Amino acid sequence: MIGGTLKSFIIIALCFSMVFYAAASFSKSDEICCTWFNMKHTEGKFPQKIMFHYDGTYATYNKMDSSKASASGMFQITKKWTDSKGYIRYKIIMNDPKQGKKYKLAKVSQNGRRLEFVCNKNIYPSELNVNESGYCNYLRASMDFESLP
Repeated sequence: MIGGTLKSFIIIALCFSMVFYAAASFSKSDEICCTWFNMKHTEGKFPQKIMFHYDGTYATYNKMDSSKASASGMFQITKKWTDSKGYIRYKIIMNDPKQGKKYKLAKVSQNGRRLEFVCNKNIYPSELNVNESGYCNYLRASMDFESLP
């Protein structure tokens, strides 16, 4: 009888700890994990929509309303910091099984509404420069499009 009660207690304790661990993990979710869009990207090298998922996967879509991903894979944040202006900065490795590995230097604005990055196939870019060929920017997808910058 005591063994069964102890076993039940351990199972209940494990269940509670898993629930609390999941809640703590999601409460620390990363700012980059959401849907980003740029309707100005038309036919070309940049997709209109990018989705970064909490499980470390991503998908890109050529059109905002598309449900079929043009590319997908895994991403890893290798470095994250906040600069003196309050931007959240990242070094990210994107790994697409078809296109290979890409290195991104990215930043999310202080209000979390804008994502900018520069992409390179060989190394991390040294700076986030709007004149680089791999530069692009996106806005956070929101139901309240009027409030976006």
